[in-house]
This record gives sequence, C-alpha cells and structure tokens, in this order.
Amino acid sequence: QYVDLPYDGHKAMGKFDYRLKQSWRVRYRHFNSRNQAGIAVPFFLEEQPELTNARHKEERLYHGVELERAHAFALRLFSWQIKEELFDTARLVRHRLRDWGGEGIWQRQRERFALSIHARVGREEVRSTSIFTRSRFYEELALQAALRFNAHLWLQSAGQLRHKQNWPTGYSLALAGFYQPEKEKLLWAKLGLYQIPPALAERDNALPYLARNEKLQAVRLQHAQIGGRAEFSKLAMQLTLGNAAWQRELLYATDSTRTAFPEFGDSVMVSYRSQLRSRNRTRNALGAQMSLAWQPMPRWRASIHGALAQRASAKHFWFWHQPESYGRASLETRLLLFEKTIEALPRFSVNYLGARRAPVFAATSTLPAFETTKAATTVDFNLRILYGEGALFFSWENLLDERFDLRAGVPHPGRVFRWGFWWKFLN
Repeated sequence: QYVDLPYDGHKAMGKFDYRLKQSWRVRYRHFNSRNQAGIAVPFFLEEQPELTNARHKEERLYHGVELERAHAFALRLFSWQIKEELFDTARLVRHRLRDWGGEGIWQRQRERFALSIHARVGREEVRSTSIFTRSRFYEELALQAALRFNAHLWLQSAGQLRHKQNWPTGYSLALAGFYQPEKEKLLWAKLGLYQIPPALAERDNALPYLARNEKLQAVRLQHAQIGGRAEFSKLAMQLTLGNAAWQRELLYATDSTRTAFPEFGDSVMVSYRSQLRSRNRTRNALGAQMSLAWQPMPRWRASIHGALAQRASAKHFWFWHQPESYGRASLETRLLLFEKTIEALPRFSVNYLGARRAPVFAATSTLPAFETTKAATTVDFNLRILYGEGALFFSWENLLDERFDLRAGVPHPGRVFRWGFWWKFLN
C-alpha cells in the first residue's frame, strides 16, 4: 500500500445473546480492529507537514451490554476507545478518544403511526499531542415519527438535540413527505435545519495556525431536496435536486500586528498570527444526482449514476476534498455454469472523479495553501463466484494504472488487486 510499504490489520467481532424470558433478553456486543500501514506522505497533513515517511496505526475497541424487550425497549451500557498514531524516527503524533455511557431506546409502531425515542448520556475524554486534554459530559435526545394518511401519502419527521459541557449545542430538525401514486412511482420532498458544532480539532487544537479559537460557534445549515423515482419493465430512473444554505462559515484568517520603532527611523515590524474564525454570512450551493438502470436482455444490467455540485469556496471547510462532479457507468451479467451449480457475476465499470479543492500544509508556513487536484477516470473489473453456501470474489481496480491524487499530497496507490471469500458454515 502506497509505494509497496507494508500493511497489517485485523478485525474481530463477538456476539452473545441470553434469553431471560420469552420477550426479554440480555445481549453483549464486542468489536475491535487494528490497522497499521506504511504511508509515503503524512496522514495528518495539517499536523506534521515535514514528515515524509511514516507509519499510521489505528485501533478501535467497543463493548456493549444491552437489556432488550421484544424490539420495543432497550437499555444499553457502552464503551468506545479509538486510538490513532503517526510515527517515524523524528516525530510521534497520538490521538486517543474514550466515549462511555448509557442509552435507552423506546419505540412503538401501529398501522398508521410510528414513534421512537432515543436518549443517551456519556462522558468524552480526549488525550492527544495536538488537541488540548479535555473531559466532558454530554447528553443527547433524538425522536423519530412517521404518519401514514393513506396507501399513497405519508410523512416522516426527525429531531435531535446534543448538549456538551462547555461546547456549542448541536441540533437537527427534518421533515419529509412521500407520495406514491403507483407501486412503480415515488415522489418526495425533504426539508432540514441543522446546527453543527465545530469538531474537537477545530476548537481545542493546539496547533499554531488554529490559535485555539474558543469563540468558534456552530454552523447553521439549511437543506431542501426534491426527487422522484420511476420503474418500468426494463428501465428504472431516479432524479434528485437539492439546495443547501449555511451560515457562520469556518474560515482561515490572519491577524496582522504593526509595531513602530522610532529609534530605528520609524521602521515598522509586521507580525502575523493565524486563527480559525466564524463569519456570519450565508452561502448557497446547488446539487443534483441522477441514476439510470436498464436491462437490455435477460441476465444483463447496465447502470449510470452521476452527481454534480456547484463549486464552493476553496477555503470553506464543508467542501474540502469534495469533487465538483462524479460519475459511474457499469455493465454486469449473471452466468450459470456446470449445470447451474456455479453462479458467476462479472461486472465492468468506469468511474469519473471530478476536480477537488483541498488545502496543502507546508512546513515553512502556518497557513495552508489551496490547490485543485486534477480529474481522473478509472476502469474496474469485479467477479463473484457463488457455489452452495460460499463465494469467492475478485476485484481488479484501476486497470489502466491511472496516476492521480486522492487529495493534495496523497497519491492513489495505482493498480490494485483484491480477493476474498465468505462461507456460511453455521445455520
């Protein structure tokens, strides 16, 4: 991975259920993963721009104990621990986040009405070489409701409120309406209002260019979307149009200080200090997505998916690394071999990734520069072979070995071959 440097990783999951009564059960869930990879460029670009050859390690660990009653009520105790490290012979960067607490879920469903309530309380602990050490309690409440007027028309709504100690409050409100005149046709409209607090690294980061701006406020986002889907005998299509407007954008800025020295002939020394600040200004962005699937003959399927977004300001946090356009076209079929005992599913696809704006952090500057990465087109081939209760899968990605940057300073690894299998051996 990345210029033939090594990669090592594992993932493990465990589940245990114990039935107390007919409708009550106790559950335990465990998950842990570890990934360590050599990278030829810094993983944390903004933290260590001078690193040129390092190793990145990530570990995730989860424990959960749950008491559940017939999918209607549940109480859960949970513990998350996430570690990240970037190290070479000269530098060491460490991040550790612990999140533990409890949550409760209640839900009820009727023929025309459904309601669910989710409440969580917990404690967040941060240990890092670049983020100030913090421990905070938080509370979260979420509600979801659905109302069906008849067989063709229904509404869905959702709300969430999250409060964290000494931190801007976040919330979300969303409402969606659906109209289905026929089984093969569906129309919808969605509205949403979101207030999204800054991330830990934006508000508590100890890096010089962020200047630990504790006055940084949440970003307010308004989102609207309309869409439709239609299916015919051999053709299916979907179109979505959306608009987003947000306030209090997060921008990099510099403060200059001018100091006069009369004893040196009134010469002026100018010093610069960078900071991350809020600006109460509204911006809009338009976007569209389209999907098309066609079955020209039995066992053959062609599909096209495309997305196009209005180009946003290069210095805007919301659109770092986001392509201004994206497209994918694929052709797949289903083959039955050896008297239909083996099923083969080959798929050929072409992917287009549009230009992206991204920050570039240099070791000689506390402020990032911004550059546009070039658009790229890749060709992939996938093959799945199914036999009984098992399957083999193969993937040849970027067959033409296209060279491009996924984001500024992070090259695509080039041509990639993957393989794997799954086997269901217990019922």
